[in-house]
Amino acid sequence: MAPARGAPAEAGVSFRLEDLIALRPLASRLRALYTPPVVSTAPAGQRSPLRGRGVDYEETRPYQPGDDVRNIDWRVTARTGEPHTKIYREERERTLLVVTDVGPAMRFATRRAFKSVVAAECAALLAWAAAERGDRVGALVCGPDHVVTVSPQPRERGALALLTALVEAQGTSGAPSAAVPSRLAEALEAAGSMARADVRLIVLADLGPAAGPGRAPVRIRTGLEHCAAHSRTSCGWVVDPIEHTLPAPGDYPVSDGSRRWTLRGVQNSERRDYRHRYEARVETLRAELETHAVELFFVSTADAPVEALHEVFLRSPAFL
Repeated sequence: MAPARGAPAEAGVSFRLEDLIALRPLASRLRALYTPPVVSTAPAGQRSPLRGRGVDYEETRPYQPGDDVRNIDWRVTARTGEPHTKIYREERERTLLVVTDVGPAMRFATRRAFKSVVAAECAALLAWAAAERGDRVGALVCGPDHVVTVSPQPRERGALALLTALVEAQGTSGAPSAAVPSRLAEALEAAGSMARADVRLIVLADLGPAAGPGRAPVRIRTGLEHCAAHSRTSCGWVVDPIEHTLPAPGDYPVSDGSRRWTLRGVQNSERRDYRHRYEARVETLRAELETHAVELFFVSTADAPVEALHEVFLRSPAFL
């Protein structure tokens, strides 16, 4: 069970609501990497794909029959000798929808923190960044028994609801177990019903077991494809360094919390072969996701979440 509110969390193994709330100041480091357009003094300042009369000027084009004469651009009309009209884009509040897996299969790591903890931290940072920009925040959180759904809510209220859902799902996770199947496919199916043009969808999960020999299961591929057809969709693959680079020769103690045993490192030739197979699987999955316009990025258990997301935002300032 997850620690109760106010109880100490086991570093790297579990998280409390207070831990996720404390990440809010770090969201400013992400916000500093992008400059969304300031189009309104109202809380919602994002542009909508719907055209209409508003305060956000988009372009000037030749006048067409039926255009509102009040929008005529007189300067361009005088300069060209042909009537031109201004086109505006309506403002509309956007929604961030985060799909996060914190189930038993995510309770693994050889470095800083369990995958479940890293995924929750990244989800919290993204939620705070979106909330402080004025977006609505919603979530689908995978536990072992069910998927916790958080309907999109405004700003801080949505972020706090997401954080609460993460702690609730963690509380049902139990001991680490790869035998408990991930509910990612189920969550993606639910996300597909919530996807639309003004929704930004981000998935945080371990795609390694789901990928199998290079290809994600049909339900996950179908879920991602459906989401990407309606919303801009990105997948954050939560990985541990040992999954792409085997340890050097030597003996390493490992534990699942109740049992202990020794992992023996392998020779360099085996490490290279293992790395090549991993890279081939990644490229296969990346190409498959790109076919459906799904962006793939990586989050490592060795990194603090703000460092991992920092790289994503540097590569794509308009990530959110």
